[in-house]
Amino acid sequence: MHRTTRHSAGAALDLLAGGVLFVRLSGPLTGAALNHVKAEVLARYGSSQIAAFAVDYRAAAVALSGSELDAVLEGEHYGTIPSLPAAQIVLPVMLPLFTGHCLRMAQFGIVRSAFTDEKAALRWASRHALRAKTRT
Repeated sequence: MHRTTRHSAGAALDLLAGGVLFVRLSGPLTGAALNHVKAEVLARYGSSQIAAFAVDYRAAAVALSGSELDAVLEGEHYGTIPSLPAAQIVLPVMLPLFTGHCLRMAQFGIVRSAFTDEKAALRWASRHALRAKTRT
């Protein structure tokens, strides 16, 4: 497991079997903090080791609107990270924000899904990682 911080936001990165990168975020989460995490992921793992993401936002204070979240996670700032499938683990109160994000990303063919259950999210990410690996 690798840890990175930006100001008081933090991320623990854990590459699981099958190419799922499990990212646990904590602290105040801004666009700059998310971009820092994306840059760290790219520097540490490149894009070839990762087939899907599972990102846990439950310990983070998300300080982003829906459109700001879309812009950061859509890959505008670090275009070398492919738009891989991502399971987003959130608190129930965060579900409307992340469900809206998932629907907007689907319009561009980017696969995202929001979950309140960690095990279900990890299963989803593992299935999508396996599908991605069988296509290559």
